[in-house]
Amino acid sequence: MKILIIDGSRVARTFIKRELSSLPDAQFFEAENGEEGFNQVLKYVPDLITMGLIMKGNDNNSLIMKIRHTPELSHIPVIVITSSTEDEAINHAFDAGAAEIFFKPFPDGKLMNYVKTMFRKEQDLTNINILVADDSSTVRSIILRTLSSVGATTFGCVNGEEAIEILNRQPIDMIISDYIMPKKDGIEVCKYVRTELNRDDIPFILLTAVGERSVVLDALNAGANDYLTKPFSREEIMARIKNHVRMIHFNRRLQLELAERKKRELAMIYELNQARETQKVLLPTKLPEIPGARLAAKYVPMDQIGGDFYNIFPLEDNRFGIMIADVTGHGVPAALISFMVSGIFTNNALTVPSSTKLVMDLTNHYLHGKLRDDKFATMFYAIYDADEQSLLFTNAGHNVAYVFRGETDEHFELDTDGIFLGPFPNEITNYKEKEFQFNPGDRLLLYTDAIMEIADETGEMFGEERLLALVKSNKDTPLNELLDLIYDECLRFSGRDGMADDCTMVALEIL
Repeated sequence: MKILIIDGSRVARTFIKRELSSLPDAQFFEAENGEEGFNQVLKYVPDLITMGLIMKGNDNNSLIMKIRHTPELSHIPVIVITSSTEDEAINHAFDAGAAEIFFKPFPDGKLMNYVKTMFRKEQDLTNINILVADDSSTVRSIILRTLSSVGATTFGCVNGEEAIEILNRQPIDMIISDYIMPKKDGIEVCKYVRTELNRDDIPFILLTAVGERSVVLDALNAGANDYLTKPFSREEIMARIKNHVRMIHFNRRLQLELAERKKRELAMIYELNQARETQKVLLPTKLPEIPGARLAAKYVPMDQIGGDFYNIFPLEDNRFGIMIADVTGHGVPAALISFMVSGIFTNNALTVPSSTKLVMDLTNHYLHGKLRDDKFATMFYAIYDADEQSLLFTNAGHNVAYVFRGETDEHFELDTDGIFLGPFPNEITNYKEKEFQFNPGDRLLLYTDAIMEIADETGEMFGEERLLALVKSNKDTPLNELLDLIYDECLRFSGRDGMADDCTMVALEIL
């Protein structure tokens, strides 16, 4: 067995060589990078390739795809060996055509057992249906007996028309056809398989007593994968057949993997849809009506679900709670944390309806110790008094809020310099609350960091100055349209189709 080891690490190559050294008649070839590796593949046509996932200066997925798209090499199984566990890199390797991925370190003997199992399956012709078309009864009989002796299911016929009839009524995995036959020749059968049946996956081996180059080129152009010149030995045709059987088994495994992956994707989509419906509970189904004020909100998760959330809810004495929060990350992990943070906050806000500081203290107290060290939430919580047109607020590590005063073109930053929720005990966080008095016509804007941090192709962020200028130049634009305008302008600035993070905005206008 010829084994090519492609890896930039000499230590890794030595380990793999030692791991596979007990394979029967093992011959090893080595390469340090993809370019050298492909030259070795062309030179030796190995039975197996092992390859590092990451090697300096090489795109190994391109190398795998190059092997897969070279007909005389496409049957060779490629095993990727890596210490990387990044889902994207692993999926790309499978998509390129890797047969399997081994994660370092793995136990002694694991790779050996996998290779033995893989080649035992690939050389097993059980459950392989092979059609043999040849008008010579001697040749046809020899091939059929040889194939039957190794467990293949065989179908024999004497001309091209009979071959086509069998193809239309039986599932066939491989075709061995004579070139010159009555009624329809082997090239016509091959063209029928490739064009009429649209089956590029069936290996087609052409038998010919004519060794002319033009005949071989015609066969390959018609879609034949291989050819043998008569007379040939039993060993020769079995070697060719086993090469193609490996590819059949590879394709079957690939189809099973694709079906399993599709099944997992459908299950994930279902779970995401369920989670998205659940997350809607965190968001107001309808914004409350506040006397003497208008409200607007916009929520766009980066994924189907996200880590941003907000709430606007009535409190006692004509006051209203206004909250916006952002959990680190996005997608399902962030959404799960947002469920917990929202539940804790809501309970505290309804229990303590008159102090934003105490609500933040309680929320942090219940979150501390329940999140991983790298997970936290930022939050801006305010209580708006509709009678006094005033705002009591506390900021826990969130973006500062802005108040825009249209009549003077001024803006005010609302901040209490609080630290984010979760990682630290209350002795360290020391949350504070402040109060702001509105004038008629003032506009309050709360937002998550996606607005500030979205960047153009040079890496420059949208930033504070652009946001302030945009809002001030559109002071007469209705609130809902203003939030849409901010979102659209961020996308236009970045040249992207969507935000790089969850995006949420809440606005309040004093009438």
